[in-house]
Amino acid sequence: MPPVKPVIILFATALLAACASSGPATPFEDSFSTEVSADGTKFFTFTRRINKDAKIQGHRLREKDPDTALKKSIQGKLDSSGYCRDGYLTLEHYEANGITRIRGECRDGASDNDRTLFPNQR
Repeated sequence: MPPVKPVIILFATALLAACASSGPATPFEDSFSTEVSADGTKFFTFTRRINKDAKIQGHRLREKDPDTALKKSIQGKLDSSGYCRDGYLTLEHYEANGITRIRGECRDGASDNDRTLFPNQR
């Protein structure tokens, strides 16, 4: 029969390592969807949901200007995806119950490559 004490120590060490490696819950979840109309107009919807788990753990968004942070997040997504190459116009801005949704229209029209890379997600 193996000694119990080393097994308990090994289990406790593994448990502590697992807990230490999981960081705090992110304060929000972002999603991004695209829509290309028949005439080539490109639309997108960027949605940010406050993560309820982060709220429970006491995390709060401590941004001085949440609108600026949101715009930076949207621009980062557009830059990394290459979706709106010439900027965008905000068509709708909705905020309620921990959800912020921005619907925008790209200033550039869709190329054939855009239609392939960004299928409509409705």
